Amino acid sequence: MSVTNRFQRGSGMYQCRCCKRNTRSVGNGDSEHVRLCVQCYDLAGEQNTFSDTGAFYAGHEEVLRLINEVAEKGGNAAYWDDLKADALKFINPQQEQTMTKQAINLSTLKASEITDMLSAKAISKADAIAELTRRIDKRAAAGKHPMPHIVALRDKLAD
Repeated sequence: MSVTNRFQRGSGMYQCRCCKRNTRSVGNGDSEHVRLCVQCYDLAGEQNTFSDTGAFYAGHEEVLRLINEVAEKGGNAAYWDDLKADALKFINPQQEQTMTKQAINLSTLKASEITDMLSAKAISKADAIAELTRRIDKRAAAGKHPMPHIVALRDKLAD
């Protein structure tokens, strides 16, 4: 009996570009060409659908299940935190908004990130103004001039 070599070039193990876990070709021909594990390939499709339509193709429960599966298999599920936050909004919008506000430490954000958070309604206008004022006062107390873009952003929000 002869032994048949069933190895196919390109079907070996590779590292997923998103979650960084080692994975291999599963034979469907899609995910391995873009170097993603099956879960991250599906999540990327869901992310694309959500950005185009504002809804998930397979539903928010499936998105959360896939993200949990990435973590269970040893991948870096934190890569999908933004998508997870979008999926959680479908479960309980008020709870998600509260969780997001509690998780944000304004003092660590750049001015552009504060603007992004305001746009996403993750922080209140009053909180943003208070943080920007704190930064201006801190620089003044240290004898430094306030950064012009911080002053401009605060003044714009205060109007």
